Amino acid sequence: MRITCYLKTYPCPDKPGRILLVATRRCSVLELSTELWNRMRDGSDLSRNERETFIRLGVLVSDRDAEREEMRATFETINRTSRHLEISVTLTLECNLACPYCYEAPFRGRYVMSPETADLLIQRLRECMADGMDVTVDFYGGEALMRLDLLRMIAARLQDAATRCAVAFDFNLFTNGVLLTRCVVKELLPLGLKAVRLTIDGPPDIHNVQRPFISGQGSFAVIMANLRDIHTLVPVDLGGNYTRENYQRFPELLDLFVEQGIEPARMKAISFSPVMPRADGSVAGDFGSTCACTAE
Repeated sequence: MRITCYLKTYPCPDKPGRILLVATRRCSVLELSTELWNRMRDGSDLSRNERETFIRLGVLVSDRDAEREEMRATFETINRTSRHLEISVTLTLECNLACPYCYEAPFRGRYVMSPETADLLIQRLRECMADGMDVTVDFYGGEALMRLDLLRMIAARLQDAATRCAVAFDFNLFTNGVLLTRCVVKELLPLGLKAVRLTIDGPPDIHNVQRPFISGQGSFAVIMANLRDIHTLVPVDLGGNYTRENYQRFPELLDLFVEQGIEPARMKAISFSPVMPRADGSVAGDFGSTCACTAE
């Protein structure tokens, strides 16, 4: 038996003589002594129980080359056997907010999907539906709802194609929440809207600095009002972005939800993430303390 190719090791600073192993292919996490780790690396004898445990958790494998080939074939196997296609569709790179940490700032602008590209997209997805595949689309931006007309047209034509091909079609919407009114949600639900992903960066004083309108005005009140109006109509996956200086205040946002009459049980998921550097590696304004990775 040999050690898997897909293994990461990390020290335990608060536990001298101990390390963490992460078998990434199996998503196994182990804490063990450096003495045991050294024995494994040196090929020394392991007890039967130790060997069986490491094999079961994917740390030891019989053939590293075969393991590599299996990994190379993973996506081919998934694509060959799956009858469900999931794609992301960027409708526009325009946005009505001016977040100073915006990941897409280096290439944002008045870029909108052309009618010709939309037709090609619909044609390709119709071909997949005709082949018996269910389709899920994630509509994305910029701010996707700034091109509601385009979103509506694509979804309607795909919904019609799915009905004719006797397959399923639905879509998720990634939005900053500013234009996500109850009227819009009720219009999109019959077209296949399945869930909404929106972002609130903590309580008002933090969010309004991190996610202002282009005019500089805060957007918290508008987004919160929309969330209150739509959260009983469609599942909402809520995200937020924090820095080293403000992450401790994010629980206040959850209290505000309750105060505003937003029912926690109605939320699909809530997850907060660190502010990340922009696509070109830079960080703007006062956000030089950005986290470099989610572990940080």
